[in-house]
Amino acid sequence: MSDLKVLRYEDLLDAEGNVTRAIARVYQEIEHNDKLYRVKGEIESALNVMTEGNFWIDEQDFVVSPLFQSLIENCGSGEGPRDERCDAFARFTAAAQTRDNLYSEGEAERFAQFEATKLAEIDKIKSSHNLTRFFDVRRFYEEIPLYGELIKLPQEILTLLLMMFMGLLGSVIAMTWSFVRMDDDLSPRRFMLLPFIGSMSALIILVFLKAGQLSINASGAEVPLDPFFISFVGIVSGMLSERAYTRISTIGSDFFSVNQDVRRWAIGLNQAIEASGVNLAQLSSLLSMPEDQIREIAERKRSASGEEQQALSLALRVRQPEIFSDLPPVSS
Repeated sequence: MSDLKVLRYEDLLDAEGNVTRAIARVYQEIEHNDKLYRVKGEIESALNVMTEGNFWIDEQDFVVSPLFQSLIENCGSGEGPRDERCDAFARFTAAAQTRDNLYSEGEAERFAQFEATKLAEIDKIKSSHNLTRFFDVRRFYEEIPLYGELIKLPQEILTLLLMMFMGLLGSVIAMTWSFVRMDDDLSPRRFMLLPFIGSMSALIILVFLKAGQLSINASGAEVPLDPFFISFVGIVSGMLSERAYTRISTIGSDFFSVNQDVRRWAIGLNQAIEASGVNLAQLSSLLSMPEDQIREIAERKRSASGEEQQALSLALRVRQPEIFSDLPPVSS
């Protein structure tokens, strides 16, 4: 299951390309070492010329045919005019002699062992790559109309589409319950616009989440945007699109507020401090800020002023929206 969590379509294509190229190189090596196959190809080419493209005549039938005896008489002595058939006859006899020599030298047994070794190498190439089992699945889904094109989209676009579809689903659920309850505010305009509003609300909520302007949990810790979490947020945004609009409006108003000293709450500040490689004592000395004060801000026990936000973001070299949010802890 760990592969499924990190597997991307681009990674699967790269892996399949690498495995395919490695297998092709082994097959080329097999073909290059198959001397008998090349000699047989030469015999068939010459036979095709001598019989004027009659594929129904094989080598055994040809050597007992009157045509073969005629070619021996006309071309075998090496005297007289040479034509295309005589040249093909000379190639045929030379290739047949080479083939007999190869068989007598044990070439067939040698190549059989060589081919078995290389086929085992191909099996090893397939089994050594942990994504090989997904190759057939990828090819199967590419045959499905539209789905084969969707899986080729970048992960960010797929996330946006998933969020919008889940927002639409949430709106449909809300409309269905309104119809079942026979609410008084039912109207054709509401039924026509609500799915679109729910889809757009879910999209905007996703943008706010990615921008760090919206936090889901009380601790402010970053929540991984996996498909199930995206689906949950999208459905809730669609079902409660009016509340989603209120939240979006509040965040937008705070963001464009003329008051520069807006107090905000830390989100993931402890992780940013750890990632920077400095401890609280060093940060306190650098910013001339009490260590207890930084700890309280990081633990969301108090909000940070605009000056404190700017100082911490500059010291840690991260953007303010990544470590501060307008949303207070639930307990406050």
